[in-house]
Amino acid sequence: LKAADFKKLYPRWDDALAVRRDIDPDNRFVSPYMAGLFGIE
Repeated sequence: LKAADFKKLYPRWDDALAVRRDIDPDNRFVSPYMAGLFGIE
């Protein structure tokens, strides 16, 4: 699945990303695959 797929499947995807940023602001728990889904560079 790609990031666009998650946005279609989960209407509150952007809210989930905001919560993730609050919980892990330094991206310590983000794999390379998940970084692509989250739009983290």
